[in-house]
Amino acid sequence: MAILAAAALTGCQKKNIEKPDDNGNQPDAGSLTAPVLTADKASVTLEEASAASAALKLDWTAASEEAGVSYKLYANLSSRDLFTTPTEVNAASALSHTFTHSELNAILGGAAGETELQFGVYASADGYESVLSNIVKVKVTPYSETFRMPKAIYVIGTATPYAWDLQNALEIKPASEGIYSTSGLPMRVLPLANNQSIKFAFSRDGSDPRFAGQAPGAAFGDITVVETGQGYEFFPATAGYVNGVYDISVNFNTMKFTIQRTGDLPEETLPDKLYMLGDCFEWSWKFNGTTLDKVSGKTYKAENVNMNFGDGNNGFKVFLGVDQWSPYFAAASDATFESVKIQKCEDTDIPQFKPGLLGYTTGVYDITMDFGAMLATFTRKGDLPKEEPKLLYLHGGCFNPVWSFSDELVLNRTATGIYEGDITIIEAKEWDGFKIWTDQNWTFWYGASADSTHDNIIIVDGEAYKTETGAADAQIYPVTLGYAPGVWHFRLDLNNMRLTLTQ
Repeated sequence: MAILAAAALTGCQKKNIEKPDDNGNQPDAGSLTAPVLTADKASVTLEEASAASAALKLDWTAASEEAGVSYKLYANLSSRDLFTTPTEVNAASALSHTFTHSELNAILGGAAGETELQFGVYASADGYESVLSNIVKVKVTPYSETFRMPKAIYVIGTATPYAWDLQNALEIKPASEGIYSTSGLPMRVLPLANNQSIKFAFSRDGSDPRFAGQAPGAAFGDITVVETGQGYEFFPATAGYVNGVYDISVNFNTMKFTIQRTGDLPEETLPDKLYMLGDCFEWSWKFNGTTLDKVSGKTYKAENVNMNFGDGNNGFKVFLGVDQWSPYFAAASDATFESVKIQKCEDTDIPQFKPGLLGYTTGVYDITMDFGAMLATFTRKGDLPKEEPKLLYLHGGCFNPVWSFSDELVLNRTATGIYEGDITIIEAKEWDGFKIWTDQNWTFWYGASADSTHDNIIIVDGEAYKTETGAADAQIYPVTLGYAPGVWHFRLDLNNMRLTLTQ
């Protein structure tokens, strides 16, 4: 028993670090010893008057005398796992760290009354397995910080004319201690689905990092002050407010935000460009497509616009500016093929222009909109250009898998009319050919002319070629054309209808 105990003790001891031998071989690097962590207090009462002063010192023993060890100190509420959203301190090679009153207060995150914090030190070094110290727990009583009134607040949010542009946001200075008010603020809070919001920054440049807003789930008007620009916004539409001009008040004495509607929004001046977004356009719902440009007065035009109405439900809306989702223009409910009436949508996001449902067919159009008469005109110029697929599919008996579609047997479009890919031709017979399909639904396939040679593979419309020439088939036969098994680079040029294979 004594011998076994001695052996066990020897096995648990830290090994010394030895130098490499004469051949440069690195010996066993040994292991790190878990640091022993201690705190200079078992409990701390924090005071705001001592915010910058030392409150708690933590010390730990070295994990190694030889290795270059780095230490990371973790602090967290004892009610959580130590590593669940902890406060981290990168202590580098130091063997102690001191928290101030304000730092510990911040770790408590607004907890009320005496709260237990836990601390742990993680030691790591190159070539060693990292180790964690013992966990030390300290009871801490926080203080409630005295609210510092901002010198001014700045109105931001998508419901306001300033959106998130702090540099141009409306500045409101206090009319009296803690009360910030302004009148005549235009707010577009509808439609409800757009989640139009308002909040208040405490500085333009981040010198005061605080924001005033509403905590998720709180009652409308209850102010929460946070040091984050994300979330915490007031959503007036959820409280029953509508678009209009408002008087607003932010009161930090009562921590309440109040608004009062005083009138309707003024009519917007139409800009020189309007933005068409929708499923019928190639650019869909992104602000990077063809615009409606002013030609005179309130008349706007866009030319040669590709419009695909699908089953008729592919439509579009017209917006006043980039990322400005309300108001917008759509077809009126009584629009017809002969008279496409326009309506301005301010409190809904449902109506669209859907020309396909009015009898217009997919094609290329000139679009004219007269916002004086509130009428839209769609002039069809022709059919849509044939769209090239991104992939072509090889399908035949000279590939693996044989006569099956596979992600390994595709040619990728690399330029207009050009498709390329590295494809393996397996050991095959002269009658083992293949076809090139535009999709996996058997829609259209390319084959080869009977006049094709090894150096001149002439590509044809497979079915049309058979009909026109009476050929039994129009497959492409690699063995007949002199191509041996192996990996070949396929390059299909539909501009000159030629296929080349190179190794």
